[in-house]
Amino acid sequence: MSADTDDTEDTDGTDDIDDIDDIDGTDSTDDAGNSADNDNAATDFTLRGEHITLDALLKASGLASSGGAAKQMIQSGLVQVNGQAELRRGRKLRTGDRVVFADVAVRITAPDAARP
Repeated sequence: MSADTDDTEDTDGTDDIDDIDDIDGTDSTDDAGNSADNDNAATDFTLRGEHITLDALLKASGLASSGGAAKQMIQSGLVQVNGQAELRRGRKLRTGDRVVFADVAVRITAPDAARP
């Protein structure tokens, strides 16, 4: 999903923008190459138990329309867990883990202790 362009000249004689990350021409990474996503921008997902598998989270959070879609997203290397590409659909996610897919971040939170 990047809008990278080459260094060829446009018809008006100017160079194309090189190495942009977002379609709007802005760079969403800092100088160290880290994504501009932060925990404030993440959607919280509250666990019901001790963990949830990565494919189940993608379905439950609405990022994947089906288990097959979740599997394909994961196997394609498009999903990151805690900043690293994750290829295991059965990866157990626990409180504090952070999942990112297509600039959407989901933060795993603990179940509410007051819940029956």
